[in-house]
Amino acid sequence: MARTRLGVAAFADQLALTTERTKALITAHFAAVHDDTPYADCLKRGNVILAGLSHLPVSRIERWIKDELDYGESVCPPELRRVLDSLPDTDSGRLFLI
Repeated sequence: MARTRLGVAAFADQLALTTERTKALITAHFAAVHDDTPYADCLKRGNVILAGLSHLPVSRIERWIKDELDYGESVCPPELRRVLDSLPDTDSGRLFLI
């Protein structure tokens, strides 16, 4: 959820909207045209933000997320763990929204 929250917040800032309004627009867009591109773009933004905060390459963040989704409970890089632990409400470091 951390990467979702960070990505949506960055998108909201770009649109000069609240995070709640941005979430509502993303949801409405998906409901209207069944296109999850804005949501996927927010996840990518979240990856980049987490990479920057943890000083890790984006590819390492993406690989950890893929391993977590594919295998569950993969070992989080310590640099990323420190970032996740410093963020409020990271849901134990899980970076995806179901």
